[in-house]
Amino acid sequence: MTRAQLRLGAALAVLATGAAAQDPVELTMWSWLPDLQTQIDMFEAQNPGITVNLENVGQGEPHYVAMRNAIRAGTGGPDVVHVEFQLQPSFQLTGALLDLGPLGAEAVRGDYVDWSMAQVTGADGGIYGMPWDSGPLGIVYRGDLFEAAGITEPPATWDAFAEAARAYRAANPDSYITTAPFNQGGWVNALFWQAGSRPFEMVDADTIRIRINDEAAKKVADYWSGLIADDLVDTQADFTTEWYSALDQGRIASWITAGWGPVFLSGFASESAGAWRAMPVPQWDPANPASANWGGSTIAVMAGTEYPEEAAKLALFLSNNAEAANSFATKQFLFPVLDSVLGSEAFLNATSDFYGGTAVNGVFADSSALIDTSFQWSPFQDFVFSEMSTTLGAAAAEKRSLSDALDQVQASVVEYAESQGFEVVQ
Repeated sequence: MTRAQLRLGAALAVLATGAAAQDPVELTMWSWLPDLQTQIDMFEAQNPGITVNLENVGQGEPHYVAMRNAIRAGTGGPDVVHVEFQLQPSFQLTGALLDLGPLGAEAVRGDYVDWSMAQVTGADGGIYGMPWDSGPLGIVYRGDLFEAAGITEPPATWDAFAEAARAYRAANPDSYITTAPFNQGGWVNALFWQAGSRPFEMVDADTIRIRINDEAAKKVADYWSGLIADDLVDTQADFTTEWYSALDQGRIASWITAGWGPVFLSGFASESAGAWRAMPVPQWDPANPASANWGGSTIAVMAGTEYPEEAAKLALFLSNNAEAANSFATKQFLFPVLDSVLGSEAFLNATSDFYGGTAVNGVFADSSALIDTSFQWSPFQDFVFSEMSTTLGAAAAEKRSLSDALDQVQASVVEYAESQGFEVVQ
């Protein structure tokens, strides 16, 4: 038995006491993840006194609307819930999530990538969810198209990437080295994060520092404004039919993506299978390498659950059980945050015919180790992403200054925060 298994066993033993654990219990879990029933069946087999009703109430906004409606009503909500990293604080800070630290989470804190555990740890040290998956930055690219354009080495810096973009465009007038989807708030945020931007800081429960347009974010905005003005990158929206086609047919030669991206791409780019490769995200300062996260999620327990111990047991099992975690990584292709899976030879050395027989997981695993734990989300990140997507997306499409647009986002978010009762400092 491994040390991790021993720690998990000890954590779960904490929850095995008391009358509630001896009586049949029914839990409800909300998640949009496909095929999660497989892991639920694993859990129920090991916990015969607990039944889990798995429900999908929608993905994205519908899921969170349902959560907020249930919280307001005080009824009808789940016991255990799937929450993306960026929205976890909006529920944590309102007291909607249970501190799992005393219920076994503290015992396994060290089993996860540091930055992911920081995402679920409150200012009080409580653990308000279990890290489940992540999206460290990297780039997937067409090796054949890069080579044909004379780009023989992956650009190590953003300056080198700009030079490569110019060379690629000159060699391929009908194609771009990449696209800059500023309509995608999560993507934009990740680029700012990687450059060192820290847009939010909770000073206390009622006071927030907002610096969306800080120096680091402005640097990123000006960089991409230059590439767009010189017609070196495409600006079309991502995850559209045209975008899918452009990637598969070579009109876009790379995708700045996250750990979940390689599998996602292989699911639709059938014409270009075998030509793709992966490389690290370029650096602003090679002497101080940094990365960031786009996507990923947690498993949280609602504070109002009737069965806190059993709900915590489910959250711990799904995030920390070796069999469940390996299944998520290999079958549902969630990018892992559990160190034992992320660092395993089976995961790191897994090859793919789509990527020419190369192992791409290692690129994103290395990226995960470079993510700064100090990054904070706002309590209203869905509004922030919406403002970023709308304002920056329009500026990019119209080839206007992204820096000026960033100032507009700053002003809008400050106004919104104040309307929600926060004192704002800048």
